[in-house]
Amino acid sequence: MNMFSKLLLGMTLTLISASAIAQKTDMRQKLYAALPQTISIGSNVLNDAFSNSGNKKNTIITFPFSSEFIFKGTVISNEQRYDNMQIIIVRSIENNNAVLQITKTIAADKTIIFAGRILSNTAADGYEIKYRDNHYFLQKTETQKIMQPCNL
Repeated sequence: MNMFSKLLLGMTLTLISASAIAQKTDMRQKLYAALPQTISIGSNVLNDAFSNSGNKKNTIITFPFSSEFIFKGTVISNEQRYDNMQIIIVRSIENNNAVLQITKTIAADKTIIFAGRILSNTAADGYEIKYRDNHYFLQKTETQKIMQPCNL
């Protein structure tokens, strides 16, 4: 076999294996398939998580995001990171151990900004907290776009 044939064979095998790896599909279940793409939420739902001083580690907390989506879980962390930032992390009791993380930041002009996500390692979907037009909402997202697989 001449050198050109060997090179061509090697490139062909490389392309075939690369395309086979690239076509892996996400086989994880969708936890929130029955819920809408966007869920409107009031800032009071988010603010209540931080205003209640009883939301300490290992307490159960409920987030009534909408009539069809109530997130209930155990607080696994509630920390004041800086003077202007607090983070609460809640593990779901009902949704396959999904984790809700909400960050409350107080800007220099004293406005309060919330950000966060609901994710699970075993689920193909989740939600992100978004803000637009003076209104907070949950936007459905695919976890593979946020979390990169770790193959150690």
